[in-house]
Amino acid sequence: MTLLMLTELPYASMAGLIPVVLGAAWYDWFYWRIPNSIVAAGATAALMLSLFTVNGIGFFSCVMGGLTGFCMLLPFYLLKGVAAGDVKLLSVVGMFTGPVLGFETALLSFLLGGVWAIGMLYLQSNSAQLLKQSFRFSQLSNIAWSLPERAPAPVMHRTSRGSIPYGVVISMASMIILFIHLFYAR
Repeated sequence: MTLLMLTELPYASMAGLIPVVLGAAWYDWFYWRIPNSIVAAGATAALMLSLFTVNGIGFFSCVMGGLTGFCMLLPFYLLKGVAAGDVKLLSVVGMFTGPVLGFETALLSFLLGGVWAIGMLYLQSNSAQLLKQSFRFSQLSNIAWSLPERAPAPVMHRTSRGSIPYGVVISMASMIILFIHLFYAR
């Protein structure tokens, strides 16, 4: 049994969510921040879709989804683990999807973020250095292997509070939840 509840998510909400999360992921990957303009445009679009589409998720579900996303990341923001843009982005994701899928997106983003963080810790550890050495001097290949020393560097100034661009993680989780919902829940 999966966690995915069989809620009916309108195609308009899916179509509105995709450019918001892709734009936020792109911006967070390169600049380590999520601009308020993306979040505000996403929140406005989610509210308009919930109010004015025939088969929309409804205003109450939109607001409850936003609160769900906000409340899921707020403790991590207070502990200085994520930035405010990440909290706002997950809130907007919840506004598009409703509380159930917003909750599932938050859980999946926690899982993906944890895997990403563990992978980064491994790449920065001494075990990764040994792995580099063994592959570099291996006779199996003439290719000099090089593992990245750290996560992708921001362009100029890093303003994020965390050590990974968590907007990318939220976007990946959103796309996975949408894919599962689109192909398996209908």
